[in-house]
Amino acid sequence: MTKTPENDIIAGPQAVDVNAADGGAELTEKTAAELRDICDQTGEPFDGSLTEGQARRRIIALKEAHDLD
Repeated sequence: MTKTPENDIIAGPQAVDVNAADGGAELTEKTAAELRDICDQTGEPFDGSLTEGQARRRIIALKEAHDLD
């Protein structure tokens, strides 16, 4: 995935605007499940206290760091 510098949108199969209005919203079950799955795969700690936006950014970072699709 590549980050476009002009607008902080992460390009890829499921483009994510990490600055979306819901970025500070409470973590959804769907995003929490995705983050937990990636953390389990990579051995990274899961933090359920993240906001929705923080969790999305963490998912993107973990996928890039561990070369996951």
